[in-house]
Amino acid sequence: LPAVVAVVGENVDLEPTGATLENAAEVEQAMDDAYLPALRDQGQSGEVLLRMKIDSQGNVDPATVEIVDATTVELGQAAAQRATLMRFEPPAEPRSPVVVDARASVDVRVRFHP
Repeated sequence: LPAVVAVVGENVDLEPTGATLENAAEVEQAMDDAYLPALRDQGQSGEVLLRMKIDSQGNVDPATVEIVDATTVELGQAAAQRATLMRFEPPAEPRSPVVVDARASVDVRVRFHP
């Protein structure tokens, strides 16, 4: 697995595991926009763990985005809705000629903080 590379933004940190996020700045901005103003203004932080599969081009398969854990339902839904914006380094070609599922699984931890 690639090393975990955290992307630290003003109000959002992204920590993908399983693939390298190629458009981190764009996603960080979209997630920052998702950080509900009411929560941010109250100084409330939160965390969301998303799991998704990416195709051979590094794009997120929208049907596979799953909220594994979230501090609040609202933050989980907001982060999941923006997950399809993520573009990852394409997965390595499988070494076996028999492939059951060619998509790579990726976990992304999103931390919202004031």
